[in-house]
Amino acid sequence: MRKLFAIAIMVFMVAGLHAATTDNDTLNAQNAVSLSVLPTKDLTRVPVQVSLTNAVPFTCLQCYLTAPDSADIFLHDGDRSVAHSPSERWNANHQAVLAWNTKRYPNQLMVMVVSTRSEDFKGNDGPIITVYLDASKLDNGDHILCMTKANAVWTDRKKTKTYNMPDAEVTFRIKHGKVVDIR
Repeated sequence: MRKLFAIAIMVFMVAGLHAATTDNDTLNAQNAVSLSVLPTKDLTRVPVQVSLTNAVPFTCLQCYLTAPDSADIFLHDGDRSVAHSPSERWNANHQAVLAWNTKRYPNQLMVMVVSTRSEDFKGNDGPIITVYLDASKLDNGDHILCMTKANAVWTDRKKTKTYNMPDAEVTFRIKHGKVVDIR
């Protein structure tokens, strides 16, 4: 039953619907999702963090990432899933759902981290997930990574509250085989 509930929440979020009661207020500065590209000398594995600062508890986070030039430069593991790392903010029942280039959202990566038992993320600030870019496919110069349609969800299995987040973007520069400047 618990897994069925988690799957239902994922389906509702992907479909753009919200179960039970919904609060679509945009969050203020005390509750925000941010996007950052971390500096690295390895262009084949550039870390991109999706972070959450929250004053209220959240169970799930979802957003869409658009790579520079809408290219599929997200690094894939051997099994074709997008390479990612969980964060220390996950509980034992948090899972990542990553989907590239879906019919509804072409040339975007859907990133969702959800708990199968409605557990809240630990803490109130920091990364929720890290995905990786293979930026070796990009030329030297400035590149923009965009985050859209982000939302955070809290649920106790009886009620659900969804918060829409503002879009964000980060500009990073590749120079001589390194990520050197991030804005």
